Amino acid sequence: MASRTDFCNVIDVESTCGSEVKTSEIIQIGICTINVNKLSIENSQRLYICPQKSKITSYCTQLTGISFADVENAPLFPCVMELLFEQYELSRRPWVSWGDYDREQFIKMASIYNTRYFFGKSHINLKCEFALLMGLKREIGLVEATKRMGIGFEGTNHDGLDDAINTARIYIEIVRLFRGEN
Repeated sequence: MASRTDFCNVIDVESTCGSEVKTSEIIQIGICTINVNKLSIENSQRLYICPQKSKITSYCTQLTGISFADVENAPLFPCVMELLFEQYELSRRPWVSWGDYDREQFIKMASIYNTRYFFGKSHINLKCEFALLMGLKREIGLVEATKRMGIGFEGTNHDGLDDAINTARIYIEIVRLFRGEN
């Protein structure tokens, strides 16, 4: 049986945004799993969530590419989280995101929907860790970080799955460097 540390989940969320949005809600979750032993990305998916307290603004669509048509028939947050909880063992595995925004959004969404927080205690803010490891004076964006690692960004920035996969690629490169595999 795989141990808790054989896998970690990498997650990125996209949320409603814009000056007229009072309550920002998660509308897309990108998730993938890193097999830490093989240093491979596995089991990835993109899920949409229908917002209940906010609207998708034109600014949000321009930034993320997500429109109301993408989410109008999507499930609600608790249903998506129950699915992810089972499929990705959210409470057992450490999880990684690029920055703390994603973790904060999950806490906020649990409060909005009066549901539990689905994750365990082990969260890795790779944006902060990357800045520390690279000796940077400030945290940098995901696209810039992929350039600094020499791997380039793949896909579309501000797409939950593409951002999760690129975060996973950075994580894998850091582990390879640490293990002396590069």
